[in-house]
Amino acid sequence: MARSIIMLMVLISVMAIANASYGSYLYPQFYDHSCPQAKNIVQSVVAKAVAKEARMAASLLRLHFHDCFVKGCDASILLDNSGTIISEKGSVPNRNSARGFEVIDEIKAALEKACPQTVSCADIMALAARDSTVLAGGPSWEVPLGRRDSLGASLSGSNQNIPAPNNTFQTILTKFKLKGLDIVDFVTLSGSHTIGNARCTSFRQRLYNNTGNGKPDLSLDQSYAAQLRQNCPRSGGDQNLFVMDPVSPTKFDNNYYKNLIAAKGLLSSDEILFTQNQQTMQYVKQYAANQELFFQQFAKSMVKMGNITPLTASHETLYMITHVYTILEEHMLAVDTSHKLLIFDPSLLKYGNKQLTLRTVDCDAPNVGFTTVREVTYSSLPYPHSFLNSLYVLSSFDGLVCLASPLTKELALLNPLTGAFKSLPENSYSPHFYNRYSDVLGFYMDSFSDDYKLLHIVVSKGFLGAYVYSLKMDSWKKIEYLVDSIDHRSDYSWTPATLLGQCLYFVVWESSSEGLFHES
Repeated sequence: MARSIIMLMVLISVMAIANASYGSYLYPQFYDHSCPQAKNIVQSVVAKAVAKEARMAASLLRLHFHDCFVKGCDASILLDNSGTIISEKGSVPNRNSARGFEVIDEIKAALEKACPQTVSCADIMALAARDSTVLAGGPSWEVPLGRRDSLGASLSGSNQNIPAPNNTFQTILTKFKLKGLDIVDFVTLSGSHTIGNARCTSFRQRLYNNTGNGKPDLSLDQSYAAQLRQNCPRSGGDQNLFVMDPVSPTKFDNNYYKNLIAAKGLLSSDEILFTQNQQTMQYVKQYAANQELFFQQFAKSMVKMGNITPLTASHETLYMITHVYTILEEHMLAVDTSHKLLIFDPSLLKYGNKQLTLRTVDCDAPNVGFTTVREVTYSSLPYPHSFLNSLYVLSSFDGLVCLASPLTKELALLNPLTGAFKSLPENSYSPHFYNRYSDVLGFYMDSFSDDYKLLHIVVSKGFLGAYVYSLKMDSWKKIEYLVDSIDHRSDYSWTPATLLGQCLYFVVWESSSEGLFHES
C-alpha cells in the first residue's frame, strides 16, 4: 500500500496589520481565511430581520452604539446575569429599550454551524450595524474586524457612559471625548436617529416640565409638541413609541437634520445640536443641505466608534484555526525556484475531504544563495564548532532567522547576510526549553508596534501555554491561548512557520511509534 501522512495546515492568527484608516489590530479581511462566508451570513440574517420589521435596523445600530460606549466594542451588552455578572441589559439606557438580541443570536448560531468558534459576537454586532444602515438606505463602509468578546459586563458603566436624552450638551460631548470621539462624531452619529423610535419617557419632560418650572421646552415646535402630547401624557404611557423622524421614519437619510432646523428634533439631546452650540449648528446645516456629506462622515465616524478599545487576539488571546487533509506522499510538492507554493493539485485530497481546497500562493521571497548563508552562519555564531551540527532553524522572516541550540538551551536570532547575532533571554514562563517535536514556533513582524516578534507555543505532558518574545522589548510575555479543533499530543511534529498576510502557517506531521509515517 502507498504510504500516506496526515498533514494539518494550521493557521494561527497572532497579529493584524494596523491600517491608519481602521484601528489597532482590526482589519476588514480578518475572517477571509478562517470564515470567508461570515459577512454574507450576517447580511442574510439581518436582511431577513429588517424585512420582517423595519424598526430592527435602528435597533441593531443602537445595540452596537450602546455596546461600544461601555467597555469598548466587546459584546458585553449581550451577557446575561449570572453568579459573577450583572448584566448591562438592566441599566437605565437599556432596560425595556435595547433590542435585537434574538437577531444576534440567530446570526451567531448560523456562524457557529459554518465556522465553529471563529467569529466573535462583537464583530457580528459591528457588521449588523453596517448592514442595517445599508438596508435602510444609508451608506456602506468596510468594517474592521478582529474583536474578541468580553467575559464581563459593567452595569455602572452602562448607566454612566451612554449619553442620556436629557443630558446637557457639554455632558454628552464629554462622554464622546472620553471615548476618543470628537464634536464631529457627536453630530454625525446622532444622525442615526433618522430611523427608529423613542419611548415617551425619553422626552416627556420637554412636553410638560422641561426646566422644572412646569413649562414645555420652547425650542420644540409647539404644533409638533401638541401632536406628541396626544400619546405621551403627563403620567403613564412610558413605553409608548414615537418615530424619531416623522418625515421618513424607516429611511436612513438627512431628514433628521432638516427636522432639527425646523425645531422638530424629538429628543432634547437632538435639538441641542442646533440650539446650544454654533459649531454643531453649522454641521447640522451642512448635513441638512448635503446628504452625501453626511453619509461620508457617518461611515468614518462608525468605523471610529467601532474601534473604541476593542479586545483583540493580539492583546488578549491567540486563536488557532486548523484544517486537516490526508495527502498521498508521492504527490507532495515543494517550493520551486520562483518561490511559488505548488500544493494545489486536487488529486492531493481524498474523497472525504473534497469540500476543502488548497490553492496556489505566490510569495516574493528574497533569492538568497544557500552557500552564502551557510558560510556567514558558521563564521558568525558564537558556538564551538562541535555544537554547529546540533543547531537547527526554527523559523525565519524578513531576512532574519531564528535558531535553536539544544546543547546550550538557547534560542537566537541571526541575520545571515550581516552576521548579526542575538541570544534571546530565557523564557521564565515556560516549563522547558523549546522541543522541536511538539512545540510550535513562528517568527513575524508586528507592523502596529514596528517590532519583530517570536511566537512560542509549549506543549509538554498536558501543559499548554503560549508566549510572545518582543525584539524591541527584549522580553517574553504570556498570552491567553484558545484552541478550537486540534489535539495537542506528543505524536504531532511541527514545521517552522511561514508568514503569509497577517497569519502564521504551520504544517503538522502526525507520527507514530513505528516512524514518522503511518501506513495506509
